[in-house]
Amino acid sequence: MTNPRCEASEDLDLGSGVPPTCGGAWPLLGDLPAMRRDPLGLFERAARAGDVVRLRLGRDVYLLNHPDHIQRVLHENHANYRKNFFYARMKPLLGEGLLTSEGSAWKRKRRLAQPAFHKERLALFAQIMSQHTAAMLDRWATSTARSEPVDVAAEMMRLTLTIVGHSLFGFDLLGEAEGASRAFTEALRITNERLYSLVCLSPSIPTPRNVRFSRAMRVLDRVVNEVIAARRAGLPRPDLLGMFMEARDAESGEGLTDEELRDEVMTMVLAGHETTANALSWACRPQAAGGVGHGAGRPARDPRRPAAPRVRGAGLPGGDAALPAGLDLRARGHG
Repeated sequence: MTNPRCEASEDLDLGSGVPPTCGGAWPLLGDLPAMRRDPLGLFERAARAGDVVRLRLGRDVYLLNHPDHIQRVLHENHANYRKNFFYARMKPLLGEGLLTSEGSAWKRKRRLAQPAFHKERLALFAQIMSQHTAAMLDRWATSTARSEPVDVAAEMMRLTLTIVGHSLFGFDLLGEAEGASRAFTEALRITNERLYSLVCLSPSIPTPRNVRFSRAMRVLDRVVNEVIAARRAGLPRPDLLGMFMEARDAESGEGLTDEELRDEVMTMVLAGHETTANALSWACRPQAAGGVGHGAGRPARDPRRPAAPRVRGAGLPGGDAALPAGLDLRARGHG
């Protein structure tokens, strides 16, 4: 979704016509109720409405459905577009990280972060992903033997948070960082509520929701800042945080400050946890609808098997992996 500095209809060569809406908007509230109640249904209607669709989410937001328009906005004329008000509402949680910053600040952060995502370095994390995915599948096999359903959304949230913790910090956020998982879940839930609120009060106003958010953020900031301080005083480690700490700007020779490290860590936790878990949950949706495991009867590749140091398929359960026969997947509430 875009927030253009000039009218989208001018930049995207849509002629003089105003982009259509997808229908069903409420007076004053616009599409906000639909976005909160059934976001997938809203986007499905928007996809049928046209290549560029106007959504009323407190203010006009344009949804692009055609690849040529996406290419235009993200590549050919990206300087015309700025990050919209949704990103501003994420800043109390994420700070000024890669996701929320823009302009010269974003370019500097991207230069600093880029070496951490070279494929040779990413291959180091494949074994972490494989190990914890294998442990999850073992739990699922036990559930199958007991004829117990599996809550896919909860399982994927648990899996991705475990992988993020080990990849970023070298430890399990679910176990070793007391309260960090609960605090992040609470802060993220409140942030999502703010995204789709018609009126978003300043976080400094002590409403009950803001008080809960501040309490959760104190826990998160304490955990992250303690880890950063310990790393500053110790030896480098080959995890994502260590890679961020080693990074130096080619132009200035400067690295990330502790505050910048905190913001990037929070951004990586968000990107690698909730959004990834939701995508994995939706990928399981066909199996959940059928109530049976996909691939039952086909030999499964052992996810514990050592793999060549390549990112693609490097030790990860791939398309030839099978879920336990008779597995009852229950997809719950991952909207």
